[in-house]
Amino acid sequence: MKVKRAIAVMVILVGLLGVLAPGASAAPGWYNCTVDNVGMAYETLYLKLMPTTTSPTLPVAELWVVANASYQKQLMAIALTAISNSQPVLVYIDPAVSLPTLWIMYLSK
Repeated sequence: MKVKRAIAVMVILVGLLGVLAPGASAAPGWYNCTVDNVGMAYETLYLKLMPTTTSPTLPVAELWVVANASYQKQLMAIALTAISNSQPVLVYIDPAVSLPTLWIMYLSK
């Protein structure tokens, strides 16, 4: 219970930082990144994405995203595979939104 509450508070704080901080204005699109963290909180899958050196990369140092509810199991499987194999991923998101929704994620070589 305490872990779920801590994750929820952390996600809210990161979201507020994204709204309040002057940030990168990036358009929705495809971005290369790595999955740093993945976990569930209150039936919602959250992922922490980190930029890579391969272009196009995330315009921010780190980005928390929420998985689309319809594809949580599939996105979790891809994220765990990426973490286990140290593989980068290709995602389609809008990094300008405070807590973007992740719809599409592919493993990269």
